[in-house]
Amino acid sequence: MTKYEVAEITQTEGLTDVELRGEVDLDELRDQLREIRDAINPVFTELPADGALGLESVVISLAIGYKGKILFLVSGSVEASITLKFSRPNSL
Repeated sequence: MTKYEVAEITQTEGLTDVELRGEVDLDELRDQLREIRDAINPVFTELPADGALGLESVVISLAIGYKGKILFLVSGSVEASITLKFSRPNSL
């Protein structure tokens, strides 16, 4: 089990402040990413209906929260810390 610290970095008046907020367990993070991949996979492996438009790729922006969990971003000023791009395999 490999863990890394989570930090919040802010800048005010030219000064940088770093506050440690928790830890990320890389094994747990990897499992979460696999779950997302496995949930998205059917979108690409299912053939579209005749005449329907097919999906070539999708980009998902994610963040890692203070507790080391992956969060889906919906709106706001938070920047993504992880961007996943899923693409249809060439064989389909």
